[in-house]
Amino acid sequence: MGSNRRRHRPATRGLYPELERAHQLVDSETESRPSLEWGHQQNWRSLQRLGFRLIFPPFTSEPIETSNGVSWFNPRENYASPFGKQWEMWSRTQLDSQTNLPLSRQRLRRVLGPLWESLGDLSVLEVGCGAGRFTEVLLSRGAMVTAVDISSAVEVCAASFGSSKRFRAVGASVTSLPFSHGQFDVVVCLGVIQHTPEPRRTIESLWEQVRPGGFLVVDQYRHSLSSWLRTTWAFRFFLKRLAPEAGVKITNMLVRTLLPMHRLVRGKRFLELLLNRLSPITSHYSTLPLSEEQQIEWAQLNTHDNLTDRYKFHTTRRRMERILTGLGCSDFYSRELPYTVELIGRKPDELDHANVLGTYT
Repeated sequence: MGSNRRRHRPATRGLYPELERAHQLVDSETESRPSLEWGHQQNWRSLQRLGFRLIFPPFTSEPIETSNGVSWFNPRENYASPFGKQWEMWSRTQLDSQTNLPLSRQRLRRVLGPLWESLGDLSVLEVGCGAGRFTEVLLSRGAMVTAVDISSAVEVCAASFGSSKRFRAVGASVTSLPFSHGQFDVVVCLGVIQHTPEPRRTIESLWEQVRPGGFLVVDQYRHSLSSWLRTTWAFRFFLKRLAPEAGVKITNMLVRTLLPMHRLVRGKRFLELLLNRLSPITSHYSTLPLSEEQQIEWAQLNTHDNLTDRYKFHTTRRRMERILTGLGCSDFYSRELPYTVELIGRKPDELDHANVLGTYT
């Protein structure tokens, strides 16, 4: 936990007086998006000094292509291509609107903490959006969302939410984001850092995008003995080297073969624990109240996710706190869960030294 733990009320709109005073550059009748092109950085800075605010910060370079509602700044084929294939196949599986369960909403609300009630009209950068399970929730809370993914998953997200005037889709690497530093009120990156080549560099790049007084919200897999007591690491050693199409075919075969066994031992604690050690697939029978069809889809999706990722880096709570402290953040809160570490940190503001997160639990 951060230092300077004076008591302060949770973050509210009162922490964003500049947002309340600012004028959005939007036609009030048509609600059309402002047309500031990538090369007009001087215009953008001048407008900021006058107190104006764009819905979306402009790009710092020209996209290499624009297609299907996405501005692309990196080649489509890369280390995350299996994730792109995954979200193309299971584009709506994890959306709350599909499951009719608040699974993504509850997770996002937990990690956002005091920010949850303050999202309306804030500029949010969501890095690693996938098919948009958290994008859907952020938009429903009134945030202005720039959704970024390095894989073709961002096109899936754009297909679902591109009609919203509060949404923008960008294909880019987390370490080469096409924005000036310090442009976003909130930067969210959930379920992503462990899958990037350099987790520390990823966190540093995300921190650069947070405006002074803004917030970084992240999580990462944590070290645990149980992950090494399963057979998944052996399957992943081979599957992560396959082409995306082959990986999907094999993981689906594993689910078809083994999921009935997981269903059979459901509710039998000892047998469940034993099978989870031996079986490489991911089953949710004892954790999520899904229909049988949804159980199959979630098992296929998360088994593929767990067995085909190129990178899988684990961390500790202390390590993540050290990284954030090294970046100059003293106002943060972290939480250790069975398989992940969650962290929310506030970037120092020259005009506001309030310790907002010091007493948050």
